[in-house]
Amino acid sequence: MLNIKSLAQTFVLLLSIGFSCAQISPLPGWSSCATGPNPATGVSIGVTNCTTAPCTFFLGQSYTFTVYARSGVNTNSVPYAVTAAFPGLGSYKFIEGDGCDVLLLGTCPINNGNLYLADLTYDVLSNTPTGYSVIEISVKDASNSVIICAQFFAIIAA
Repeated sequence: MLNIKSLAQTFVLLLSIGFSCAQISPLPGWSSCATGPNPATGVSIGVTNCTTAPCTFFLGQSYTFTVYARSGVNTNSVPYAVTAAFPGLGSYKFIEGDGCDVLLLGTCPINNGNLYLADLTYDVLSNTPTGYSVIEISVKDASNSVIICAQFFAIIAA
């Protein structure tokens, strides 16, 4: 029996990935930092205009972080944050929000085993510290366990 819902989800996924890939390349050199008991699997991370490590982000420019993953949990809440850690300066929060609001594929509540695609867009503000940093993208579940986490080196430049 043909499953129309599954077929439609596959079509949307392929369309979303094709659209995202036109603008975003897979992020080089990222490492997983997920600590929850049931982390997402098949995680893929992309960032606009970043094809070599470290990524360079320019003040005043916009960047989109694309996250693709298969959920390892059932949850009603998926708060996310993108932060930058600067040596000697501490952490600087780029963006945070509700992951349910940025989904391109899938809907909330999040269901174990389903595929999800999200875009997180950030405008690098002029008051953002410059220099080398470690960027971290983290997504938590309703129990505050980190289910997706990616870290990578970046340069914030004027």
